[in-house]
Amino acid sequence: KLSNKDQRVRPGMFARATLNFGSKDNVVVPDLAIVKQSGSGDRYVYVYKDGKVTYNKVELGRRMGAEYELISGVPDNSQVVIAGQTKLVNGMEVEVEKLKERMQDVEITRKASMEFYAGTLEGKNVVVVRSGIGKVNAAVCTQILIDDFDAEVVINTGIAGSLNADINIGDLVISTDLVHHDMNAVAFGYPVGQIPQMETFSFKSDEALRKLAVQACKDVNPDIEVFEGRIASGDQFVADQGVKDEIVKQFDAYAVEMEGAAIGQAAYLNEIPFVILRAISDKADNSAEMDYPTFEKKAAEHCAKLVEEFIVEL
Repeated sequence: KLSNKDQRVRPGMFARATLNFGSKDNVVVPDLAIVKQSGSGDRYVYVYKDGKVTYNKVELGRRMGAEYELISGVPDNSQVVIAGQTKLVNGMEVEVEKLKERMQDVEITRKASMEFYAGTLEGKNVVVVRSGIGKVNAAVCTQILIDDFDAEVVINTGIAGSLNADINIGDLVISTDLVHHDMNAVAFGYPVGQIPQMETFSFKSDEALRKLAVQACKDVNPDIEVFEGRIASGDQFVADQGVKDEIVKQFDAYAVEMEGAAIGQAAYLNEIPFVILRAISDKADNSAEMDYPTFEKKAAEHCAKLVEEFIVEL
């Protein structure tokens, strides 16, 4: 009961109170960065930290126009990926981890911010490494494998976007050859994709390695289809359908990604046989989707089994 001496409080009067609960800084991201988990109401974002991408469940706060507040799920000193999520896999090291688990007598060498795991796999001497994203990282990694570890063969696994309607999510594309779709020296008289002063337009995979990879995939991964075709590489995430169509028109490629042509070029210059293996993460026309944790698990298993069988046959 409120004492109201002399009727100081009267009908229609109001009071304003301010409560200070402190303040907290939360991350705000564009709504395009939020990924809805298929079959549930959960929301996720891709988070980049310490050279690794993870797929994190988040709690959403307020929506402010085209942006969301993230209450939880993003660690300090990390970055949220806001574009190109269809080309990412949780962890990005997952295939490497699967292979490292099966290796013996491992020695680790650190160079150029990469960790090279040298040991034996299926009785063969191997070096397993995650190159990182982009063509420069891939080329540097390949050259180190050749110079420091005397690599006789280079096998690269990863993910790519499909440019062929017949290729489904989870299927594998084995490279016949690779091109740089973002190389353009047309002003100097070269066709799009041609590196000036190089004798070759594309970098051809070793035929024997390619045939071994195809057969190994059919033997250990009967649940998916395996395709052979050209892979186009560039330092960009290709999500726009118009860009995809142009790459198909220019290069007749089966898949697009960000490292393969650089690996092929480095191997070509050093006269080292190579082959590129790519698990497909999305349909060419974006007509189908698979939730990322499911794709990640399946792609990692498929690639690890393929590489192991491949090595046995080398």
